[in-house]
Amino acid sequence: YFNEVIFADTRKVLSKKNFDVLILVDGGSLVQFYDTHKTVDNAPDLSIYDMRVHIDHHLDNGQKLGTYILKDAEVSSTAKLILEKIIPKDFIDEKLATLAYAAILWDTGNFTWHFNDGTLEIANFLLTKGADFQFLINKIFSSFPKLHLEMLALAINNIEYNDQLKTIFLFLPYQKLQQEKINEEKFSA
Repeated sequence: YFNEVIFADTRKVLSKKNFDVLILVDGGSLVQFYDTHKTVDNAPDLSIYDMRVHIDHHLDNGQKLGTYILKDAEVSSTAKLILEKIIPKDFIDEKLATLAYAAILWDTGNFTWHFNDGTLEIANFLLTKGADFQFLINKIFSSFPKLHLEMLALAINNIEYNDQLKTIFLFLPYQKLQQEKINEEKFSA
């Protein structure tokens, strides 16, 4: 369904009532649903949508985005919540299984945080439905553009570990950024 994705400033898209139901997925606050990299101004007014469905797994921050809310901070990913509560298991084919598995991989950092036996059970189910996990691992965690790797190397070479706090700090002074010719494009890579 990539041909249905609208690439535009979401503040403009969401500010005009172009559809009857607005579904907000996998974001705990309004700011996650509009383009803040350009400006934080002009947040969309979602109240123009009488029916708003908010599906999420993040901790509640008190911001009510939906008129209908499906939220559970105990699940590892919004995809798991959707698979358990909305999509019938017999509806899942290889393509949906792969997409759902990708969402779970992303939200759990390839099963390194916030997952439990329920996460593994749903992942196993998706694998039995034909999820192409090898493609996803390669695409999500092993295929990086050169610029991304260069910026990762810069970050690794400039971190400092504090033994007392058991914490890593990344210091990139303005002079260092200028010296390395780091602009906004490189920084966001």
